[in-house]
Amino acid sequence: MAIVQPTYTQNYLHLDLPKGRKHLVSSMEIACATAPKYLGRVEAEDVAQETYLGFLMAAGNEITVAADQVTWNEKLPDSSVVQIVGGVVTRTGNDFTINASAINADPYDIDECRPTEAKFYVSVGQEFIAVDTTGKRNMGVVTAISEDKKTITAGYRDTGSTWTIGTATLDIIWLGYNLDHCECPPCIGYKPYMPTYENSMYKDGVCANYCEETMIAEGGWDAFPERQIGQYNFTTDELLDDKLKEAAARIDNVMAWRRRISKAVSDSTGEPQGTKGVFQMLEEKALKVEGTIDDKADLVRLASYLKKKGVKMAYLDATPAQYAKLMAIAETNVTMQYNAFENHQNDLIYLGYKGMDVYGVTILFREWSGLSGIGSTQVGKAYNFVVTPAGKTTITLNGQKKQVGYANVVWFGTDKDVYKFKRESNENDMNCGNIEIKYISKFMPLLVGLDRFILGVPTP
Repeated sequence: MAIVQPTYTQNYLHLDLPKGRKHLVSSMEIACATAPKYLGRVEAEDVAQETYLGFLMAAGNEITVAADQVTWNEKLPDSSVVQIVGGVVTRTGNDFTINASAINADPYDIDECRPTEAKFYVSVGQEFIAVDTTGKRNMGVVTAISEDKKTITAGYRDTGSTWTIGTATLDIIWLGYNLDHCECPPCIGYKPYMPTYENSMYKDGVCANYCEETMIAEGGWDAFPERQIGQYNFTTDELLDDKLKEAAARIDNVMAWRRRISKAVSDSTGEPQGTKGVFQMLEEKALKVEGTIDDKADLVRLASYLKKKGVKMAYLDATPAQYAKLMAIAETNVTMQYNAFENHQNDLIYLGYKGMDVYGVTILFREWSGLSGIGSTQVGKAYNFVVTPAGKTTITLNGQKKQVGYANVVWFGTDKDVYKFKRESNENDMNCGNIEIKYISKFMPLLVGLDRFILGVPTP
């Protein structure tokens, strides 16, 4: 469900103004006043077509917050206690210890909440498989835990009489407790690492000017076309639609490319200001794949990665060259295509996405103008494609838990006063005939679970 800017009712937009004026409105404002549940689709198709912004609005991935600086915490997907992987466990005899120095540092830990000491959160009786770098594995059972929880002692539970695995860079796969009849599992509490991220708002807008003298000379207010919906007539103007499209295109550019600057322009000693764009975030933490997707095998590799991250459906936005290759793959592998007779209203097929089922992972793809470099072929050389996971996840946003998409647009504002193409005008003023209608937006991108995204980069 799109966030609706519900400032204008049908009655308000229909009322006459001073000096015989009428409210000039855009098609988006009519949709907002008359059928807000369809607004996301109207915005995506009529205002923000072929943009990442339109995709987010159509998907309902929108949030409103009343803060310029936004912080959020998200649980890392690989922080599960079901396994300890990455070769960070060492063994000395029957003692297993987490090698804290082998754990990668997190340069984005802005609130310094990253655990400085790695610990085992298990109980005596927990069974596990320990695997070394050669793939050799032994089974053990926890018999004792050190007071600081950094070391566990394990009894050997495998064939033979002693450990045959190596002593360094081990992975631990927990197997459970194998409880006896009427026995209950122990309760273990742990706090998963949830690093804090931040971003800040960006404000922009567009303005439409009207001169009453010129308008009178061109036929006056009655020369504007009227559109009847129900019992109301709306006076529409293509200029406003054009202005909204211009605003949406600029928002899309900011969402994609805006970078954080080191200081405010007017403050030589100030704190960092500005907004991180989508590509700046993806460059920092998304999986990067070199080259283009050339065949079915390349798609299968992407799907395999997504499946490991728990992603069952994803959107792939591509440059024209990459899109052409994807269409060729789809035409060659007809059995992977979506059934054209199924209802795809809720999976954004109407935005131009084509669908493929790649061994259990649904990948919807389309051409994205933001990647193709409209007016600049050089911009189009930066990336080949972007894969955005579909679905929802839970984060703590400004101290409150929220269900959000993996990619979102955040608007500034409060209930019924949202800076999303917010309209400001002097139409009700007895001015000297110069009418201004302004649309103001204040926004930022918010990407969650960046390791689930895939960024296609050119081969160096």
